[in-house]
Amino acid sequence: MCLSEKKPLIFSATFHILTVAHNLKKLLTITFLSLILTSCGNLEEGKLISEFNAKESYRIWTTEKRINKNDSIYFNRKSFKAFDSKNRLINDNNWTFYYYNENRIDKIKSIYKREGKGTAKIDTQNYIYDKNGLLKYIVENRKKNDTIKSFKYDSEKNLIETKTNFRTITQEFENGVVKKRIESERNAEPKISEFYYDSLNRPITENWSFSGNQRMKTRFEYNEKGRLFKEIDSSFNQGTNPNEFVEFMTEYKFDKNDSIVEIIKLGRVLSESDFKERGKTLIERKKE
Repeated sequence: MCLSEKKPLIFSATFHILTVAHNLKKLLTITFLSLILTSCGNLEEGKLISEFNAKESYRIWTTEKRINKNDSIYFNRKSFKAFDSKNRLINDNNWTFYYYNENRIDKIKSIYKREGKGTAKIDTQNYIYDKNGLLKYIVENRKKNDTIKSFKYDSEKNLIETKTNFRTITQEFENGVVKKRIESERNAEPKISEFYYDSLNRPITENWSFSGNQRMKTRFEYNEKGRLFKEIDSSFNQGTNPNEFVEFMTEYKFDKNDSIVEIIKLGRVLSESDFKERGKTLIERKKE
């Protein structure tokens, strides 16, 4: 092979080496920048956690176990809520942090991580109040301020509208209690609820409709201490399938401090006359 024939091969090999080197340099640069961003995000996360650890007076740990109808645990989670010396919630499981102005929330900072790991992103939401001290807007700090939730009240300071970018809830009041609520979510059929109360102004019945002609009734029952301990959902639109669920019931059990320690889920299909347990949630709390 003569020298003139070797030159193209030498040039091609040299070009390939330079291309590989360039791509490797680019990859190393991207990796380095990614590590810097991750480090900065985690540094900000650590700083935020340390700030609220210093404010903390005590925390309450909660263990939640969900059990199916076969008595098998399919969900088990331990989390905590931390409080300051004024018994105000300031830290929810190292994910959400609350700042106060006197006794009302001034802003919230939340930590977000993709799949619970990687670079920490800190999201800040500011709470804006009107001259009467009623919450008017929740504004998120991004490249530009973005109102993510707004609130409207009537002349008696009853909350009559809550609005986000995708959902609007309107309420009608009578004698200080909600009589009608409409929940609209973009193009979906609204959920419309009407409430009925006992002599103590506790809701005892909610008649609600959704998806056009789908109608339900929820009944609420209270124990001797006035705590809600039972909710029963019944369908007005019963079909003919004997295995179709027509009623659901939720029962709450309390400890000596009136905290919920067990939530029992029951259901009844069309062919059954009695409710059967379908699952339950056990809740344990510990103060530190």
